[in-house]
Amino acid sequence: ANEGNRTVDLDTGETADYAFAADGKTFRTVSVNTDPGDGGPFSRLEVLEVEAATGRTLRSVLAADGRYRSYDLSSDGTRFAAIDSEG
Repeated sequence: ANEGNRTVDLDTGETADYAFAADGKTFRTVSVNTDPGDGGPFSRLEVLEVEAATGRTLRSVLAADGRYRSYDLSSDGTRFAAIDSEG
């Protein structure tokens, strides 16, 4: 039933969202960090470009430190938006 599906282990910490490049060889994902025990806003957001075949991070596209309550990555991975904790 999972014909054609596969998984790879990423070489980074917790990530969320993903958007594949048109050629399917890479994808972008968002690495998210929160302050330990805080459970509140994100303290660091980083958009990573990852090799789809291996899960190896190729490069950091964008990194933002601060306090963010929400973010979104476009479906093609070319745009990223974040809302800080102040609104």
